[in-house]
Amino acid sequence: MSKITKSRFDELIEEKANQRVNEILKNICNTLPWEIDGNGNKSIVFNEKCGELAGKSLFSVNHTFGLINNENEEALIKYTDWSQVKNNLLKKYETEETDKILKKLSGISDFLDQQMGDF
Repeated sequence: MSKITKSRFDELIEEKANQRVNEILKNICNTLPWEIDGNGNKSIVFNEKCGELAGKSLFSVNHTFGLINNENEEALIKYTDWSQVKNNLLKKYETEETDKILKKLSGISDFLDQQMGDF
């Protein structure tokens, strides 16, 4: 069994928080209604009122050309405040994951105290 250092512990919490944020984008892509056009693109596209976004897909599942996609976040960051939202979510999820671990550790500590008494 490898030793868990504080830095490794922090990395594990950050990884878990990132997984939760990535699940948000994945869930959005998986729950939006869609149809495939002849080119394999999603049929929900921005109209001419959207300026630079006109003609781009609202989302895509396996391609990088949609505003929301599960491959990268470049377009989402370019056209929205996703970076700020993501950072806020990461902080929130890191706190939640830390609290979960601390609660479990506290439970273990309470159990040991009950079993062994105070030294």
